[in-house]
Amino acid sequence: MTAAPTAPTGGSIVGAPPRGYVHQGRSWWLVPSPGERLAMAGMVVVLGLVTFANQWGKFAPNTKPELYLAPAELFARSLSAWTPNALQAGQANFNTGLAPLALVMGLLRGIGLPAWLVVRVFRFGLGVVALTGMRRYYHAITGGRSTPAARVGAAAFYVANPAAIVVSVSLPVLLPYAVLPWLLLQHLRSLQRPRSWSRAAIFALTFAAMSGMNAGVVPIFLLSGTVAQAAALRLMRRRSTLDVARSYLRCGLLSGAVSLYWLLPSVLATGTGASIIESTEDPTSVAKTTSYAEVSRLLGNWPIYGRSGTRLFRPEASAYITSPIVVIATFAIPVAVLAALWVARRPVRVITAALLVIALPLMVGMFPPDDPPLFGRLVRGAFSVVPGAAAFRTTSKVAPLVALAFALALAEGVGWASLRVSGSSLRAPAGFAAALVVLITSYPAFSNDLYPSAWRVPGYWMQAAAYLNRGDPAARILVVPGTAGGNYRWGMRSPDEITASLLTRDNVTHLTVTATADPAANLMAGWDVPLNERALTPGAMSTYARTLGADTILVRNDTRYEEARGARPADVVRQLRADPGLRESRAFGRPGEYTNLGGSSALARSDDQRLSPLMVFRVVRPTTTVQARSAQGALLVDGDGAAIGDLTEAGLMSANRPLRLLGSIDPKELDRLARDGVQVVLTDQNRRRRWDKNKLGAAYSPVLRADESLAGPGPSLTLFPGRPSTQTVAVLRRVRRITATPNSFGLVPWGRPELAFDGNPATAWWTGTLGTAQGKQIAVQLDKPRRIEDVVVTVAPPRGTAQIRSLKVTAGKSRAVGAVVGAGAIKLRLQPTTATTVTVEITQTTKGLNEVGISEIAIPGAEPDLSLRLPTTYADLVRRSSPVTRLRLATLPLNVVLTRIRNDPATADDDEEATLNRLLELPDRRRVTVDGVVSSLADLSVGATDPRGCTVLATVDGRDLGFRSTGSAANGGVRVVACNEIELAAGTHRLRSAAGVTLDALRLSSPGTVASVSPDPPRARVVERTSTRFDVALAATLTDSYLSIGQAFSPGWSARVGRTSLGPPIMINGYAVGWRVPAGPPRRITVLYQPQLVARSALLVSALTAAAVGFIALGALRLPWGRRPRRRAR
Repeated sequence: MTAAPTAPTGGSIVGAPPRGYVHQGRSWWLVPSPGERLAMAGMVVVLGLVTFANQWGKFAPNTKPELYLAPAELFARSLSAWTPNALQAGQANFNTGLAPLALVMGLLRGIGLPAWLVVRVFRFGLGVVALTGMRRYYHAITGGRSTPAARVGAAAFYVANPAAIVVSVSLPVLLPYAVLPWLLLQHLRSLQRPRSWSRAAIFALTFAAMSGMNAGVVPIFLLSGTVAQAAALRLMRRRSTLDVARSYLRCGLLSGAVSLYWLLPSVLATGTGASIIESTEDPTSVAKTTSYAEVSRLLGNWPIYGRSGTRLFRPEASAYITSPIVVIATFAIPVAVLAALWVARRPVRVITAALLVIALPLMVGMFPPDDPPLFGRLVRGAFSVVPGAAAFRTTSKVAPLVALAFALALAEGVGWASLRVSGSSLRAPAGFAAALVVLITSYPAFSNDLYPSAWRVPGYWMQAAAYLNRGDPAARILVVPGTAGGNYRWGMRSPDEITASLLTRDNVTHLTVTATADPAANLMAGWDVPLNERALTPGAMSTYARTLGADTILVRNDTRYEEARGARPADVVRQLRADPGLRESRAFGRPGEYTNLGGSSALARSDDQRLSPLMVFRVVRPTTTVQARSAQGALLVDGDGAAIGDLTEAGLMSANRPLRLLGSIDPKELDRLARDGVQVVLTDQNRRRRWDKNKLGAAYSPVLRADESLAGPGPSLTLFPGRPSTQTVAVLRRVRRITATPNSFGLVPWGRPELAFDGNPATAWWTGTLGTAQGKQIAVQLDKPRRIEDVVVTVAPPRGTAQIRSLKVTAGKSRAVGAVVGAGAIKLRLQPTTATTVTVEITQTTKGLNEVGISEIAIPGAEPDLSLRLPTTYADLVRRSSPVTRLRLATLPLNVVLTRIRNDPATADDDEEATLNRLLELPDRRRVTVDGVVSSLADLSVGATDPRGCTVLATVDGRDLGFRSTGSAANGGVRVVACNEIELAAGTHRLRSAAGVTLDALRLSSPGTVASVSPDPPRARVVERTSTRFDVALAATLTDSYLSIGQAFSPGWSARVGRTSLGPPIMINGYAVGWRVPAGPPRRITVLYQPQLVARSALLVSALTAAAVGFIALGALRLPWGRRPRRRAR
């Protein structure tokens, strides 16, 4: 058996050249002709004009704005495995690959270039790199047998095509795009000399030049091009399998070592990366646009086709979809590629085909997502099963490989044509036609739309940042309201926030793009959701600020709040001004500057116009980020971060009391907490919901049953998702299930289908936003088969022009259709049947954009009862604890805090609940006092009155409970207190408001026999701090205490006193990492983020390897094969 023949080392991979092709020496060196030099110079000039002239003077970031605005700070953060300034109290850093780029941008800024110019200088440089690289690579694979026209054509197409202009617009794609030809060139050279470490060294440096931004997804994607290239050479028998393996071994070892500084931190931050993946681009949505047709015209990137309402995500690229001329021109590209491949030389044809065979299916991915072919199903399975594979979900990022393959093929076509039309009259028309196609397919570059987003940072933001950065570095800045991204009325549209570029102090806010069940995000939503629903409890915001260690609140009134369904600036400021714990301090910008929608919009309001775009509030009696609190008297809460608002209104929150969530502890820890004299609080928070990542207010579903999935349009913020016992869940009795067609336009908490069966005509199931009601169904599954003849459906009063005109009822095989005239009851008579499921369908509506509703559906024998069951964590833990612990806990104070879910208080028709109906479980017998809040004085006249003048406002286990008024509440309601105490046995109890009474809040208090005392907090002082290390001096303490560093909870943190570890971290204050510190003398506590040790070691290895590789590469330049060939004398 003979071995596969190979080309001589360093030799050509092309056979004898066709007539007219000129061999210009060794394939890796290329001396341009005068005409070629002129053409390349002209392309560089055009590239410069296009790059610099588009949106002149405006800042047009193609990645995180802070890379250009604050490169020095970003460089320092990029070298850290933990990012403390990550908006939601810190997160593991998966973007350490930004460090080299931040260094480069810092040098450019250091010589005096403004940020907007740095963007263009760097992009222009990348364009030149792509031009020269594509020219050199094409020449290399032809073995030095290429025409000037072909080389110029390859370079021109590679930098001027839809993939380069609109698909690779972001820096994480654009940088690898520019370096890709050089990477494949160095791989080709390594294959030519597979035993050479110097060739592998140059390959490793080239791969490193792609950077590891966004966990290096794009560079890793593009490595598939080397596989195609190696396979092509092996197929042509130009390289043996052993040579290919040797090359890969050397290139892989050196590339991996040089890139270790970003590879290891990316792996360690897999959890953070997975949360970003989960909450950003859904693989199914991404795959909806990557058809072979779209990919073949170098498009398919989903934002080009997307919109939010009437706003296009990429308006500058809309002509690729809507303009017939542009569409035809882009489809001419794959047609020309096929024609060029027909005349291409075998080696170029084989390499191009190999690249396309790998790149096209990768780029198409799961398309069509509803029914993908075999390869698509494999991709979908990999995304679901393989850890980290979903990072590669945006398969359109393979576009650079497809563009490069197309450039190779088209270059062959240009070379073939140039030899045949040389001197012909067809030369000028052919050149003009080619240039016209390139111009049309790259039209955004020539229409002042090269940059999707260009803007200027307002001066008032710079002033506010300078003022805030002078504040106490030990405390945070809390930025309100929350955000779904950096979307400001002055022009910025970005997934990243401007605060990361301007504020050097730690700052936090609610970011809707977050991880599933993330405690910090849950806590942020606890203040931001009610703030945007105009339902924030007075005093709650200052309490949240102290919990987060913030001494300042920055109010942004210049955001595009309407796109995320947020509150108006005037509503936000009104709620903050009503907080007794806040003091209005400063304002920046002119009143009305970017605070109002303006024009004739119905959303425009004069009170918004009177506000400044940025306002600063100071927190009264602020705390610091690092906090120490006595373990005695801690609040032990069954709920989540949203409970802080309810506890504030109930008067249970205190700056001296640490807060522990029951869902985060075990029975062993409960034993120790019982000895601390904790105060237990049961709440109806941590409600099991689906969440919408694109909305701020009412961004969730109604409370779900324990068996319903949390999967929704975004990651659910419900804590402990796999343990429904730790959550407030819906409980449906007397029927098995009530379901309805989902809302067509996202989640809303009101109008749940169960409200159509609650016997209350004031509530309803609402559906059909924007004229989508026709075909919507609601169904009830009965507890057992029942005989059904008549179904009475009551239609809710219309909210607009859209009204229900006909309904269809289905029970078993029996159906009935009835016409509807206005609101009111309609009886639909069925053929008598026995069924377990009854379905009501809206079959016809009038025109209109409003929702339509069904307030009641009466079915004999179907009288469902919906309640919300509180978390049972406390009762479950007590049952599993020791008898001594149970006795101790029975003597400690216990409170039950219940709140009706009403959403926006100013709007009655968006309440999720009309009545308060709760189930709770107590582990021991308690005698409790009861107080609460009713909506208005009218509620006191609804309930029955007993001889003592007490009004029945609620029932407990079916027993009436009388109340009397005690005054007005802060939210406009009326405070009431029960006329007598009640005795509750251990077990489950039902509390509900009386018929016709709107009970907004209810609190049950059992003081116990042992008082819960919270001593003054011990003094804690930060001696030294970095992103991943805190040195804290803790004063002497007589009791155990809790130390919190104010960073989002992560198991990667550790703490020790001297050499003694404080044990695994625990969750403090509902979100933060912390430790229990035993009583003792003054001591110094060292807190470390352990992955930083690995990241630092990886950085050292990468630096040493890069130095060695660089030395090897420089040495290679002195070798004979690396010298420039001398011209021979004539």
